[in-house]
Parts: sequence; structure tokens; C-alpha cells
Amino acid sequence: MALNVNVQLSSSEGLLEIVVFKGLSHDVVVRPTIHGEPLLTVQPFYYLEQLESVAVIRYKDGEKPLSDQETEYIVDNYLFQYSKINDRSRASTKVSEGKYWIDDVSEIYSPYDQKNTMALVIDALNDPSVHSIKDLEQEDGTDFNDWCVIRNYSDSVFYSYLESMRRFVDKKVFVTVFPTDERDGYIGKARLIKCEGMLIDYYQAQEIDKITARDIQPGSEFLEIHSPSCESATKEIPVRFITHTKKYNPTLLSFYFSGLRESNPLLSFLSYYNVLEYFLKMPQLSLENAQAQKESKSSESLS
Repeated sequence: MALNVNVQLSSSEGLLEIVVFKGLSHDVVVRPTIHGEPLLTVQPFYYLEQLESVAVIRYKDGEKPLSDQETEYIVDNYLFQYSKINDRSRASTKVSEGKYWIDDVSEIYSPYDQKNTMALVIDALNDPSVHSIKDLEQEDGTDFNDWCVIRNYSDSVFYSYLESMRRFVDKKVFVTVFPTDERDGYIGKARLIKCEGMLIDYYQAQEIDKITARDIQPGSEFLEIHSPSCESATKEIPVRFITHTKKYNPTLLSFYFSGLRESNPLLSFLSYYNVLEYFLKMPQLSLENAQAQKESKSSESLS
């Protein structure tokens, strides 16, 4: 069975595209994501401009996964190349606060909403140790088929709300406004809202959050994401392919991404200076190595 591993990224908001990296030992897809198993904080709509991104590595059946350190090194090599193409990119694998966790299967409460919510989780269908689960208020026929128990109640409420909000997003009213000294008049149809960003609904967000390299056809310029009942929702996301085969010095990458992430201008400058110093030292080191080799050969000939 194939394994998909998500790598959390920092400073990755507003990617607005899916990037497919090839050339090193493993392909990597960087795409927008919804972090932290949203439950109480789930939204009917999202703007791509506000979503963070995640790097995804897909391992084939039986393929041994890389270590965390090896994974970060490959992803940072790709992101370094991407930052040379997109000078607005600040994304890296260097995160200060993790948003992924490992569930404790021995507990009946599991974290959601980036670990701010603890939800009752009981697998009544597959766990033989579960004898029963009943509503205390009334026997309302609730089917507890979702192991996150609250979803058996909340999903229908949320989906109803989502469908209602979808209609409001595209809804228009007829407006008659007389002109004043402060503004022009207006007569005609007017939308309730105008979406200035790339709007996606919950279903589209879930669709994007499952994308791996397998889902993207080679040479594709866009990936379609469907929202059949909301005209204002984004219909497609740009796809960019980047082939990169060079591995950079890990110390160099560390200095570079520290400079990108640092908010203090002085500390950011010091990190970039270390990068420049690395490249400035390379010719001198090469010259010294060449001189050392020459002296070594001279000593051998004399002996």
C-alpha cells in the first residue's frame, strides 16, 4: 500500500499554485492545505491566499521511507530552487511549532483543531470492546457510524449551512440608490458579496488536501477543482513543474532559510552574509587545495 507523508512548511501562506518537484531521489508536491483536523473551526469557504502549504512525498508499496532529516534535506533543496524562481517565496521546513501529531489509540479522546479541541472517539462498528453508545437525551435513532462521535451530529448541520452559504455567495438583489455628495447613485442588480481572492468551498479544500504526484498529469498547466453549485468558487489551480537535480550544502541551506524566516533585519542580514561568505570562500579553498596538491606532487617527484 502506498504511503503519503506530509511535511509541514513555515512561511508558506498564499502559494496559489501546486508545484511538482522532480530530479532528486524522490518527487515532492507542494500544495495548499487545511492544517490540524478542523472540527469546531471547520469553514464553509476558504481563500487560497490565506492557506498554508505542505510538501507531500509519496512512497510506493514496499518502498522504505526516508528519515525525517533526509526528507527535510530533499524538500529544502527543492524549496531553495523554487525561491530562486519565485522571489516572494519564504517557505522552508524549519518550523517553530508543529501542527501534526500522533494519535494515542489508548485514549478515548483525540485532538482536533490543531490540538485545541479534544473530541470523543469511539469506533462502535469495528472495535469489539465497545458494548454500546447511546444518546442520553433521547433515542433519536442516531447512527454512530463515525468514530469521531460529534460528527454523527454535526455533519448534517454543517453541510446544510454550507449549502445555504453557497447560495448566498452568488445571490443578487435589485438595488435603487439615489446619488449623494459622497457617492454615485446605482440602479440595478448587485451581488451580496464580491470575492477578491481565490475562493474555494469545503469540498474543494478537501479535494486539494488529498492531492499527490499521482493525481497530476505530466505537462498539466492547471488542475481542475469542482464546485458545481457555487459560481464564484475557483475552478482550477495553476500547476508548475520544476526539475532540479543539484543537492546544496546543508549548512548553506540552513543559513539561507534562517535569513528568509528572520523578522529582525540585522539577524536576517547575518544569515545572508554567511551564505555569501560560503561562496566567497569556495574559490580560495579551491586555490589552496590546488596549491597543496601541487606541493605534494613536487615532494613525491623529489623523493
